[in-house]
Amino acid sequence: MKALLPSSSQIPPWLITRRHLCTCSTSYSGPYANVVFNGLVNCGKAIDFELKNPHVFNFLINSCVKAGRLNDAIDCFNGILERGIMPCVPIVNKLLKTLVRQDMIGVARDLYTDVVSRGIDSYDCGTVRILMSACVREGKMEESVKLFEEGGLSLMQDCIDFVFTLLVKSTI
Repeated sequence: MKALLPSSSQIPPWLITRRHLCTCSTSYSGPYANVVFNGLVNCGKAIDFELKNPHVFNFLINSCVKAGRLNDAIDCFNGILERGIMPCVPIVNKLLKTLVRQDMIGVARDLYTDVVSRGIDSYDCGTVRILMSACVREGKMEESVKLFEEGGLSLMQDCIDFVFTLLVKSTI
């Protein structure tokens, strides 16, 4: 039976790191995600490793969102923005959607505003849809229209069907 199980030397280091991050971020007895985040940053500095690759940080944020540790996810998200790391669009959308579902619409709007104000292009039509739906849910149609207009022409073309449906639903 021992021959079927790989030894620790046969397991790739990235898989060990991924398992450790998943365990830390999804268990309530694990450290806060910002402790893990700062540890990753410090390790990167110690070995002179480029921290512009967002995959590890995206995995950490995603794990925190799945575990319902939204404050930790927000802390990590803000941390990667401060370091100029580009978060992946699906991770941004997942975090914003979860915040909206938890009625943390103001926090979601603030995160989006922070991303846009930094000039980071980590949003797409899906991101704008999430926030527009949240604005309509709160009865803030003007703000929803403003988000649509700020999206730019290419984003408007992708979102036009959604916007029409949203407007019809809001008037009924």
